[in-house]
Amino acid sequence: MRMPTILKTLALALPVAFALNGCILIPQIEDRVVELAVGHSVVIPFTSQGATNFENDVKTVDLDGEFDLKSVLDDAGIDASKVKDVKLASVAYRVTRPEAGRTISNGQVEFKTFTSDPGTPALGAPPTATYDQLVTSFSGSAGAKTGWIAVPLASGGVTSLNTLLGQFLNDVKNGGSTHPRYLVYHVYGNSNPAATPTDFDWEFRLQLSIVGTFKTKVVN
Repeated sequence: MRMPTILKTLALALPVAFALNGCILIPQIEDRVVELAVGHSVVIPFTSQGATNFENDVKTVDLDGEFDLKSVLDDAGIDASKVKDVKLASVAYRVTRPEAGRTISNGQVEFKTFTSDPGTPALGAPPTATYDQLVTSFSGSAGAKTGWIAVPLASGGVTSLNTLLGQFLNDVKNGGSTHPRYLVYHVYGNSNPAATPTDFDWEFRLQLSIVGTFKTKVVN
């Protein structure tokens, strides 16, 4: 009669279990605190239409309404007290509704924060004084749909945005409100051919990295 499979498995495992010290080694499940990074994306859509193409596109964002870090952490099951920092990891764009023959050149993004609603500021020729540049010059085709394409970043703008994210995190932890409430972002560049009105849709994605210490179970 054939030995049942489970007995065969035990017959093979027992010599190994005794090999070191003559005792059966039984795996233990233990709690361990580890440092992990969790990603979160903020996607901003744009429609570029008309004779002005996509130059000088300005929008004011209510940060409290548009970016609720507490909800982001809650949805991910993350305790804010365990989060070490929230930082910008990358910025990318993609074309979602293309226009045949259309290209983008010298695309750039800058931003500024305000403690009260500035409305839609009248901006002069970019770059605008006192604004932090986040995205430096990028170019590409808008003639077909694309996947996410990473864009080059300005270190000063990244630092400013990370400072703002740090204020958000402190506010979530302390239940206060120290961050600026409004952010104006300014997107500008060239849409070619310039003599032909523009008609395409695209998006920006800000990828955030949330780093913290989390408890997990491991087999020891």
